[in-house]
Amino acid sequence: GWEVLQHALDAVQERGGSRVDLVGGEPLMHRRIEDLLADARARGLRVTVTTNGLRLADAAFAARVLPQLDALVISLHGADEDSYAEATRNPDGFAALRRALAVVRERPADLPLIVNTTLGGDLVERLPRLLQLVHRVSPAAWHVTFPFPVGAAEAAYARVAPALARVAR
Repeated sequence: GWEVLQHALDAVQERGGSRVDLVGGEPLMHRRIEDLLADARARGLRVTVTTNGLRLADAAFAARVLPQLDALVISLHGADEDSYAEATRNPDGFAALRRALAVVRERPADLPLIVNTTLGGDLVERLPRLLQLVHRVSPAAWHVTFPFPVGAAEAAYARVAPALARVAR
């Protein structure tokens, strides 16, 4: 709960840390995310949030949250409705993502945006559409990852990951 988050911020400060990266579990969905961001900022901590971005489709929420951040990382899971739904199992997610990206385009000028993408499945064939989406939000960086499974998942690697020759085209 809230006490655990407060303890984590205390630990960062006690150890001389200067930043907090909120990653995983979709941090913007936490019921007290705005309180957490305000508390971290009040402590002088720099804050980065990694998110799927969907909650930022709410412009009022984004207007309250984005100024509290020192960096924003959005994970882009698809280039269109089909690839997004396939990757996330959220058939309505891409529409929300497009609204969120429109809001993010209007972010404070001093808020760097990083886009993360994992090129799995057939997403490499949709790279031109993905590039258009990324270009519209003018990120400071675009981190592209190729999945590299190990163990039992290694047998499925050819199906999951695109061939490097296809990407080089």
